[in-house]
Amino acid sequence: MRSQYSAQYNLTIQRQLTNDMKLEVGYVGSQGHRLLATHDINFGNPQTCLDINDILGPLTCGPYFSDSEFIIPAGSVTGPNGLHLPYGPNGPSVIPPNTTLANDVTLVGLRRYSSPQCDPLSPTAAGCPIDGIPVFSSIFAQDTIANSAYNSLQASLDKRFGNGLQFTAAYTFSKSFDQASSFEGILNPIDPRISRSLSAFDARHRIVLSYYWELPFENSPEPLASCSTAGPFLVLLPSRQGSPFAYRLWQITS
Repeated sequence: MRSQYSAQYNLTIQRQLTNDMKLEVGYVGSQGHRLLATHDINFGNPQTCLDINDILGPLTCGPYFSDSEFIIPAGSVTGPNGLHLPYGPNGPSVIPPNTTLANDVTLVGLRRYSSPQCDPLSPTAAGCPIDGIPVFSSIFAQDTIANSAYNSLQASLDKRFGNGLQFTAAYTFSKSFDQASSFEGILNPIDPRISRSLSAFDARHRIVLSYYWELPFENSPEPLASCSTAGPFLVLLPSRQGSPFAYRLWQITS
């Protein structure tokens, strides 16, 4: 298993607007390589399924027939692509196109390791499961074969503490792609690049507003004296696309 690694990069510009206020705009990106993901090493052979349809007729085989039993009778003629056998005594093989079959061809499952001891070309179906159920179905393995990419425009406005107020307003416009958002993500077994799509945690827009407000009532006479116990407040208001609005409020006490 190869070592995972990531590359992170950014370009940021800062501008002072006033003595206590700063504007920051930047591009932030990252790439993840050799990420852990899951793939099926015993996937069904789609070409075998197509070949069976050429011989026995359309719809005989389909996307969910990888663990089915097929018996192609003797005398059948292979189609224009021949007949791809996913297993056999000498491993996978191909019967040439337009070949008349001398014996029945028995396939118990269309995966590379569906029936390891089965000889599809044997007249007696030697080694093939007699109950028509494959020995192995999907066999999942985890490997460092996935990648990810994140790109974003980030902007923030910060005000240092002054006159009882401090705040930060931040906005992020981003897009995240990957082939698997976690190690449990299952990749396309033939070409993992086909699995590339938006990340499960992709959030196009994100806004965060936080401020610290020191209430000016502590030394005030009645009737504002009742507020003297309130003290300063720290408020956090995060929001992002696809997520419900939420806020946090803390009372700061000494």
